[in-house]
Amino acid sequence: MGAWKSGGWKSGGWKPGGWKSGGWKPGGWKPGGWKPRLHRQNPPPRVEEKAVKLRYLLQSAEADIVCVDAVSNRRLIFATTPKTPNHDKINPDIIHNSPTMEENRAQAYLELIHTLLNCPNGSEPQILQDNSELLDVEFLETCELVAEKMAQQGGQNGADFLRNLIGQLSQLIDINDGDNSVGENAQEYANFILELLQAEDGSNSNTAVIHPMLAERQHLLNARFSEILEQVLQRLIGGENAQTIESIVSLVEDLTINISNFSGGNRANNIEIAIAAYQLVLNNRQPGSEKFAQTQNNLAAAYITRIKDSRAENVEMAIALYGAALTVYTVEAFPEDWAMAQNNLAAAYANRINDSRAENIDRAIAFFEAALTVRTPEQFPEDWAMIQYNLGNAHNDRINGSRDENIAKARSFYEAALTVYTREDFPEYWAMIQKKLANA
Repeated sequence: MGAWKSGGWKSGGWKPGGWKSGGWKPGGWKPGGWKPRLHRQNPPPRVEEKAVKLRYLLQSAEADIVCVDAVSNRRLIFATTPKTPNHDKINPDIIHNSPTMEENRAQAYLELIHTLLNCPNGSEPQILQDNSELLDVEFLETCELVAEKMAQQGGQNGADFLRNLIGQLSQLIDINDGDNSVGENAQEYANFILELLQAEDGSNSNTAVIHPMLAERQHLLNARFSEILEQVLQRLIGGENAQTIESIVSLVEDLTINISNFSGGNRANNIEIAIAAYQLVLNNRQPGSEKFAQTQNNLAAAYITRIKDSRAENVEMAIALYGAALTVYTVEAFPEDWAMAQNNLAAAYANRINDSRAENIDRAIAFFEAALTVRTPEQFPEDWAMIQYNLGNAHNDRINGSRDENIAKARSFYEAALTVYTREDFPEYWAMIQKKLANA
C-alpha cells in the first residue's frame, strides 16, 4: 500500500489550478474598514493587569537568559543571573517582598517553566501531570511572556520550546474560561489575523509573503485562532454590501489555503484551522454556486490530509464533499474543474478504508480515466502525466482481474508518465517512477 503515499497522488491532485483561490479583486476590501485592533467596551482589567505584573516580576528580578545547554541543544536555560562571573545557572528565586496570592501563583508558573526548561528530555509529561493544577490560561500567557523575553535576549531555542508547549497545551486547556475572548490574548490573535488578511490582499496571496508571517507566530496557530477568525470575519462583513463581503470571504479562503500548505508549526493544528475556516467560508457563500463548489473541493482536500479523528471517517467526508462539488462542476459547464474533481475523487477512493478494497480501487480507476477525457497530453501535459502515474499505482494495487494483466497495465501507465516526467525536467518524479518500474 506504499503506492499511495503523498507521491501517489501528489499535492498535484488538487494543485494550484485545483485550489482556485481567486474570486476577490484587489481593493475590494479596504483595510481602513476595520482598525487593526479589536474594539471592546470597558474590558475587564484582569488579563492586562496580570500581564503587567508578570513583566514587572521578570524585570525586577533581572531575569536573564543564560546561554548554557541543558540536556541537549533543544533549549537554553532560563535563570536569574546576578552580575557576577562564573555562574552558569542560579536558582530562580525571583519573587521578593510579601507576595500576594496572585503573585504566589505567578511565581509558581515561573518555577514550573524553569523546571520544564531544565528537565531531561522526555520527562516533561510527568512534570506537567504533577503540576496539573497550574495548567490554565494564565500559565500559557506566562509561557508566552517568558518566551518573548527569551527570544529578545537570544534564547530562541528556549522560546521555541515554550511556544511549542503552548500550542500543545492549548488543545487541553479551556481557553474560554473567564471570558478571555475580549482580553489581551484574543486581541493578539485578532491583530495577527488582520495583518494576515491585509498581507493576502496586498501580496495577491503570495506564499513568500504569508508563510514567513505564519512562521514568526506559529504558536498562535491553534484552536483559539479558529475561534477568533470567526469573530473577526463576522465583524468585517457586518453591514457591508455583497461585493465587499465576497471579497473578504475570498481573502479568508486564500489565507486558509496558505495555512493548509504551511509546513511549519503543528501540522495537525494547521489542518484543523483549515477545516474550520473553509466551513466559515461555505457558511458565507451561496449554496450551489461555482465558488461554493470551489470551497467544497478545498475542504475535501483538508479532510483527506487530516491527522486528527478517524482516518476512515475523514476519507468518507472528503468523498462526500468531492461528490457534492461535482453537482456544480459539470463537464459541460466547467470541464477543467470537473476533471480536477474526478482526479481528486479517484485519489480519495484509492485511499478509502471503508467497504471493499477491490471495489474502491476499481472506482478510483474509473474516476482517473474520466479525468483523462479532459486532461489530454496536448492541453494539460503535466496533469495528464500525473494521472498516468496514478493509474499505474491503481493497477499495481488492483485486486480484481488478472495479476499479470494488471502489472502490465501499470508498467504501461508508468512509462507513459515518463514521456513528460523526464529526468531533466522532473528528476524526483522520474526517480520515483523508475523505482516503481523496477518493483512492478
